[in-house]
Order: sequence, then structure tokens, then C-alpha cells
Amino acid sequence: MKNKAFKKVTVSAPGRIDLSGGATDWCGYHTLAMAINLRAYAIIERLDDLELISISIGDLKEEYKTPKYGTPLDLFKACIELSGLKGFKILYKTELPKHSSLGGSAPLTVATLFGLKQLFNKDWSLYYIAELAQRAETFKLETVNGYQDQFTAAFGGLIFMDFRGKSCQKGIYSRPIEEEPYTVVEDISDFVPRFKFLVAIPEILDITSNQANTMVSQRYLNGDEEIVNLIKEKAALTQEIKKAIIEGKNEKIVDIINKNQAIIRKFGWVSKDNERIQREAFDLGALAVKNTGAGFAGMAIVCRNEKDREKIAKGLNGVAEYMYEVEMAGGVRVESRV
Repeated sequence: MKNKAFKKVTVSAPGRIDLSGGATDWCGYHTLAMAINLRAYAIIERLDDLELISISIGDLKEEYKTPKYGTPLDLFKACIELSGLKGFKILYKTELPKHSSLGGSAPLTVATLFGLKQLFNKDWSLYYIAELAQRAETFKLETVNGYQDQFTAAFGGLIFMDFRGKSCQKGIYSRPIEEEPYTVVEDISDFVPRFKFLVAIPEILDITSNQANTMVSQRYLNGDEEIVNLIKEKAALTQEIKKAIIEGKNEKIVDIINKNQAIIRKFGWVSKDNERIQREAFDLGALAVKNTGAGFAGMAIVCRNEKDREKIAKGLNGVAEYMYEVEMAGGVRVESRV
């Protein structure tokens, strides 16, 4: 029996830090990500006009019955269009800075679909919601984007993801949901290391994950031997770090995170500000420092304990534009509904 439908719902979903494998999720390999306690919110309310859609975030707002693309709100329109639903308004809020490489768009689209599931009593699984949110980016808008952001936003925790059998390049390389297996999600939250995590974000460049991913994806598609081998190395490291986490081998975990960062540097995804944060964080006692996503923005800093995290945060004050002490968080959830 289906659950009761609601008139208004507030839903939130988490951002994430990529610990290993980022970029291999659009190549059919593996990633390991941790959802964090910085969340995005979608407040969705039914309208009397069953054909109207209203969306707003910050100073941006659009109302329409038929979507027209070419504005900053295209991703939301694409996500809603794929849902096939109308007759509601959505107000978006987020704790995730734009272009911070914390998977910021995925929590918004996953929250959108999870909220619409509640309002319209849809029988959508978390797998379907994550897949549909991803298709809004690749199949509809033809951007280069993998799957880990959407699946981490949906499921939360510390998760190992396997993308074998999937194709998630932009446009012609994307396939409809019914033509692919679902992403395999393995929750290893019970084994989360007892490190403390800090996210330091330098002055944010106006570079999207699509732009960063495009730098590497076309070389991969062209069979560039260097990039293909680096992608395979990242995938292998991700299998190793999953095992190391389960076995509690902290030194190996730290080593693999740092090896991932070395590959990201070879991708050309590291800015001078990223390098400075990494250098100063290591000088202050950090165990590992890695870009949180597709580069040029947030840095995930692995600290030995709370005392070290406080010391490193204080030492990076003035170097980072944003700083967050983050913890593992749960996935998409309903905050309130009436």
C-alpha cells in the first residue's frame, strides 16, 4: 500500500567528499565517498494550478508551464522535466558554496526528486532517484558527470560504489536508466576511520565540475594512454582503500588518499591555492590532503584527532575562504511535511 501524499514537504540531502576514485565514475569503475553534514534543502509545495511550476534559489526565480532552457536554473528544470510532474513550487536553500567541489548540485536534485516522491506518492527507490538526478545532468543537459554525487546524496554514509556496466559520458554517450544496471552501493559506514575531517576551500574559481571533467574525459575517450592508465590506477586504489578501511589499516588509508591527490595533480585539476592549502596543512600536521572533487576548489584534510583539526583550522585561517569541520552524515531525508 502506498504512503499518504502530502501538500508541502521540506527535504534535505548531503554534500560529499571524494576519498578515492573520483572521475572513474564516468568511466565504469569505482569510487569511495563520504556524505558530510553540509546539506542542501528543497521546500516543495503543491499549487492549485496543476500545470504551473515555480522554482527559486537566492535571487533567481522562474515560473513556467513549459521549460525554456538557457538560464542558470536549467539543471532544476531538467530534473523536474524528467520527473514528469507539474503543479508545484520549490524554494531551494543550501549550505554548500557554489563550485566548491562538494557535489553541490546533486543534493539539490536528489532532494527535489525525493520531495516530489512524497508529494505525489511516487513509488521511486533511492536508486531510481539517484539515477534520474544524474540523467538530468548528462542525458538532458549533456554535461560530463558521473554518478557518485547523486548516489552519495541519496544514500549517505561512507559508501563504495561500483559503476561497471554503466556509461555516463555526456550526450550521445549517455544511456536511459532502463538500458543500464543500477550503480552498486556498498555501505561501509560501520568501519569509518576515526580520523577527523576538515574541508578548506580557497577563493572559488568560476569553474564547474563539467568544465573540469571535460578536460580529462575527452582525452580518455580518445584513448590517451596516460589518462586511461591514471583512471585505471585510481580505480585500483579505490578497491584497495575499501579493504584498508574494513581492516582498519589507517596508514594505508592515508597513503591511498594522498596517491589519489597525486593523480589529480596529473589531471591538471590543482590550482595554486590548492597547492598552498596542501603544503600548509601538511606543515601543520595533516595526514592527507586531497581535492574534494573535480578540482580547483575544496580540499579534504585528514587529521589525526580533534586537537590536530583545531590546530590545522587555526593555521589555515586566512588561507582558506571557507572552512568546515565535517562529519559523516546520513542521506536524503524528510525534514518536515504537512
